[in-house]
Amino acid sequence: MFPALQHRSALSSAVVAGLVMLATGVGCDADHVFSEWPELTVAQTPDILLDGLDDPTGITEMEGSFVLAERGADTLHWIAGDGIADGLLATGVPGPNQLLAVPGGIVVTSSAPPGIWLVAEAADPESLWSGQADVLDLHFQEGRLWFSVSEGASSPASLRWLALSDSGVGLVSEDLTDPTGLTGTSDSIVVADAGSGELLAFDSTTGVETLLAAPDESPRDVVADQGDLVFTARSERWPGGGWVYGLPEAGGPLDSLSYSPPGIDRVLVAGDYIYWTSAQSITRAPRSGGSYEVLATETRVADFCVTKDRLVWTDPDRGQLLSVPLSQ
Repeated sequence: MFPALQHRSALSSAVVAGLVMLATGVGCDADHVFSEWPELTVAQTPDILLDGLDDPTGITEMEGSFVLAERGADTLHWIAGDGIADGLLATGVPGPNQLLAVPGGIVVTSSAPPGIWLVAEAADPESLWSGQADVLDLHFQEGRLWFSVSEGASSPASLRWLALSDSGVGLVSEDLTDPTGLTGTSDSIVVADAGSGELLAFDSTTGVETLLAAPDESPRDVVADQGDLVFTARSERWPGGGWVYGLPEAGGPLDSLSYSPPGIDRVLVAGDYIYWTSAQSITRAPRSGGSYEVLATETRVADFCVTKDRLVWTDPDRGQLLSVPLSQ
């Protein structure tokens, strides 16, 4: 059983003005066709669920609650949608960063030194992998933890896996450039390679590579959803906006689902909406495509989740866990 939850701070209810949208077509590729955008929904002042954190980073859902990584304190916390649990899940993972719930616990990436750990309740953290390269993203599928690693922007990157049951390891590809996003389909692991500008699929059994898409922009993150892939792609043209794309898992024509504010990055799909982070905001658009609405502004997002009727995220600059309610 998880410890009882306690509120750590009062919730804010103030409302701030919404983000003014960039003029239609600025910084976008010429082959995209715009219709006139409606006025944006006003962004809300976020509720501060937890304050005073030392570099909060990853957050993941587990059994109806959440686990939060506090990188500066080498600590993992149990949390709920409106507070933090008494006690800690774990300490001692050096610089916890990304989190991923798997059967039997939480997989945690570390930054000092780079590594991957398994954290289970009432057990010491177990080291699964260590190396010189930083872990960029994680995906769990069919008993294997798939992960991408890189030693830097100008260094080779790779896609690897390890089996949680017997600690078996495997190398899939060393020909990646900057594999910032991972997801899985029924038979493949899909990689958003920001460096090469490609969306790639690797057969989960044979490792055979297939090019799925090469958009004009640079892919940043990808998720699989009901037979489709949804991915973010960042434009290198000023002011650095981008697009959310959709395409069938097997590849095919790209569907431009929504334009994005500058700095588009991580993406998730929840219910009828696509949610994504940008340089200083979080936005969403209908899963079927259309104009986006701004949910939060002036915030740097390390990680984010959608639970029930709330959006929850970590802001390492503020040292806070933040949240806004979601209207349907």
